[in-house]
Amino acid sequence: MFKLRFNKFYTGLFSLLLISGCSDASTVVKVGSQSMTENEQTTIKTSTRNSHKVGEAVKKSTYGINITNVQKWEGNKNNVPKKDNVFLIIDAIIENTSGDRFMVSSSQDFKVIDDQGFSHSYYLGTPDINNVEEILLSGSKTKLQTIVQVPKDAKTYKIVYAPSWLSSPEEFFFDNLKAPILNKVTFTVTGKSGEEQIGKFTVDFSNFKPEYILGNDYKVQMKEYYPKFEVDSKGVPIKNTSNTEPSIPAFIFNIIKADQPTGDAYLSFVRSIDSQNFRADEINKNSRYVIKIMNAGDIEIK
Repeated sequence: MFKLRFNKFYTGLFSLLLISGCSDASTVVKVGSQSMTENEQTTIKTSTRNSHKVGEAVKKSTYGINITNVQKWEGNKNNVPKKDNVFLIIDAIIENTSGDRFMVSSSQDFKVIDDQGFSHSYYLGTPDINNVEEILLSGSKTKLQTIVQVPKDAKTYKIVYAPSWLSSPEEFFFDNLKAPILNKVTFTVTGKSGEEQIGKFTVDFSNFKPEYILGNDYKVQMKEYYPKFEVDSKGVPIKNTSNTEPSIPAFIFNIIKADQPTGDAYLSFVRSIDSQNFRADEINKNSRYVIKIMNAGDIEIK
C-alpha cells in the first residue's frame, strides 16, 4: 500500500508563523441599519445594472475587475472563525485602464453581503493570502486575494467591490454566489528547477482516473485523494470517507518515468493557502519534480 508518512516535524502543521496576537477585526454591519459592532449607520447602494456573476470580466472607463474564484476556508489553529461562520477567500484581477495611477487594497476595496443583508468586511488574521496594498500604474493589472468571515449557512453572498480611490465609490455586486463546487483542475508537471516542461493533466472531480499519461515516457498516478486533508497525532494523513465535500482538497500523486518505475511521490493541494498551512514545499523537497497549478484559469468550478 502506498503511504506518504509525515514525520513529527509536521504534527504541528497548523502552528504556522502567523501574526501573533491578531484577533478577528472583521466588521459585521446590517445593511441600512445600525452597525452591530460600530455605533454608526451604514448604507449599501444597490443597482441591478451592476450585478455580475463570479468569473465575469467587467470593464469600466477607468478600471476593470474580475472576481475569478471564491472558496470557503474553515481556518486553522491560529485563525478560527466564529461559531457557525466560515471564511471566504476571494481571488480578483484588477486592471487600471485610466490615464493615472490608483491604489489597490485587499483590505479596503471589498466587502461581502449575506442573504440576510448583513455586510462583512476584511478579516485581519492571516498573511498567507495574496494580500495586495499597492499603487497600480496606468495600463497595468494585478492579482490579489481578500478574506472575509461570513455565516456558514448563508445560501447566497454578494461580493461588493468599492474601490477606495474613487471619491464616490460605486459598489459592485456579484449576485447569486452559491458555494463553489470544484469541477476540473489542471496541473502542470515540471522538473525541479522549473525549466523542464514535462506536461499537463486535468483531474475531473466527477471522474477520477488512476493514471494520467503525459507523454515522453512520463505518467502520473493518483494514489490518494483527500476531500478534507488532515493528519493524525503522528503526522500521517487521515482518510476520512465520511467527508466528501472538498473543503481542503489534496492529492498524493506519483510521477513515473519509464526508466524510473518506482516514481516520486508528491503532495498537491488545490488551494495555495492549504499548501502553505501544511508546508507542502518542505514535504516535497526531495522530489525530482514539481506539480503545480499555473493560474486561476486552471481551476474550473460549477
